[in-house]
Amino acid sequence: MKKLTLVSLILSMILISCKERGEVRIMPEFNYDQTTINISKNEGSSVTALIYTTEGEVTAEYTADWLSVDVNPKRAIYKATAANETGEPRSTVVKLVSGEFSVNVTVTQSDKDASEEKALKVGQVTEDGLGMIFWVDPSDPESGKAISLERWGGNPYEVSIMPHGALSAVDGPANTALFVNAGPNDAAALCTALGEGWYLPASNELLDLFDAYNGIGHEEPAFTNAVPANISDTEKAARAMFDQYLTDLGGAVINAAADTGNGESYWASTESEDGQKARYVRFGKYGFDFGAKTGTSRFVRAMKVIGNYKFPEEPATLTVTPTQVGLTSEAGATAESTVTTNKSSYAVTIEGDGSTWLSVSKAENKITFTALSENTTDGSRTATVTVVAGSGEGQATATITVSQQKAIAVEPFTIGEYVTKDGDTELAEGGIVFWVDPADPSKAKIVSLKRESLKWTNGFAEGFGVTDGENGYANTQTIAQSEHAADIPAIQYCKERGEGWYWPARDELIALYDAYNGNHSSSLLPGQLPAEEQAARAAFDKVFTDHGGILLNTMGDTENGDSYWASTETTDGKKACYIRFGKYVSTNNTKTGSARYVRCVRSVSK
Repeated sequence: MKKLTLVSLILSMILISCKERGEVRIMPEFNYDQTTINISKNEGSSVTALIYTTEGEVTAEYTADWLSVDVNPKRAIYKATAANETGEPRSTVVKLVSGEFSVNVTVTQSDKDASEEKALKVGQVTEDGLGMIFWVDPSDPESGKAISLERWGGNPYEVSIMPHGALSAVDGPANTALFVNAGPNDAAALCTALGEGWYLPASNELLDLFDAYNGIGHEEPAFTNAVPANISDTEKAARAMFDQYLTDLGGAVINAAADTGNGESYWASTESEDGQKARYVRFGKYGFDFGAKTGTSRFVRAMKVIGNYKFPEEPATLTVTPTQVGLTSEAGATAESTVTTNKSSYAVTIEGDGSTWLSVSKAENKITFTALSENTTDGSRTATVTVVAGSGEGQATATITVSQQKAIAVEPFTIGEYVTKDGDTELAEGGIVFWVDPADPSKAKIVSLKRESLKWTNGFAEGFGVTDGENGYANTQTIAQSEHAADIPAIQYCKERGEGWYWPARDELIALYDAYNGNHSSSLLPGQLPAEEQAARAAFDKVFTDHGGILLNTMGDTENGDSYWASTETTDGKKACYIRFGKYVSTNNTKTGSARYVRCVRSVSK
């Protein structure tokens, strides 16, 4: 009993002490300890604030007819009794009274409804003050992405090259989380050091940033891929506005390089499969490629997700080899294609009426094609097989053409066979079979035994319009009929081989590489290739040496190897395609540049 009396006495003394010091006993938690309340435009919108008081009653004094305040000793509810149609915010002061204590609360009704208040806007600063919203999710205006106001420049990707397995093209946070031992100046560490939620964007996220900056998507027909001085006025205006948003917030512009140059590029967190390179996007004249991690220095800009944004499904990668499959004429004939994809599964469908004579089966990364019946028709028969990996916008599709030959009375051509005749015609120069028509193996293409180191052009740098990647004969005829044919040494070189020889197109050179290598390998030095690919090259080389020819690649196992010009130009006519036969590459270079090898090919039949 004495203890209870003592506790009561202490409480009474505390209350008297508070009263003597004149402390306010109303302790509302208004908008994070501020005596301001904001409600939206709509009628019925409301905000509740908690109250603590030792008095038994709390009242509210105010004069606004658009507001009601329901108050008691535990809480106050501020509710709009009418929508705000004035076109601008309106405010009133509510005085809360509890005994001898009071507090003034400013209540403001916005001129925007609740959804507008919460919607993100491009150019808006992030809550931490370190970034700017650059993209708002069209399906959820409260979600989006921001970039850092700060950027870091002149840095390699990382000081010491380490493969991290950061392969995602869409999920920057997942990639960034893999950089567990990043140095303080490595690209990923610069971003995470900015604070919670900041990360090094994935490659597709940087592409989204480029599109937002440029105002036109880089895949849209209206997009201009040129130095900044030569892009469209629409794109210039979009870039200027985007940079203004950044500078208004004290941030750095996206591209500070001169308008006549290619511009500045930014690292993405997406690595190459071997981990030696990383993606980058150039923001002056658009560029998207892999760069050496320590051999080049680029800019870094952090990214952050706002709201409930969900990362999309990883885009599917899909490669099928070969895409042209030939079956012999008998029932039960089989052939295979190899599927390479980043997805755990893929679907295979036979289109049209091909399923009446063809079946397909899958086993891991192999598709097996089987002829259900003998082909007794007058010609070859063909079916299209579609392979699909992934779903939605991230889906990838490839098609395979499967042909079953008719019964033929002659022996078919075989890859690596040395041929000296076309039908009954004896050839002045023989060649080696590198492609057999899957629909009719009595038809093939051969490559010359000899080669010549030539420039693509001896001076004429304009285009001929020979952009066909498959038909080198058509390309050769077009160039040969031009008034500038004399400036293209490969035309005369093929002509000297005899009638029918021509300069191969890009895909014909790739078919030659596939025959030489045994398949379409990844890009490895010759000495690093799998044993079966090295054996295929050795067998092909033996055919050349047995008939006095020059090997396709004469460089060593540790060198990139010999490269060959194709007759195929790029669409602008300024570059042409070439294929390298050591460490495989298929790319373009200026036609007025270095000399490369030229070999001629021709079609033959039995």
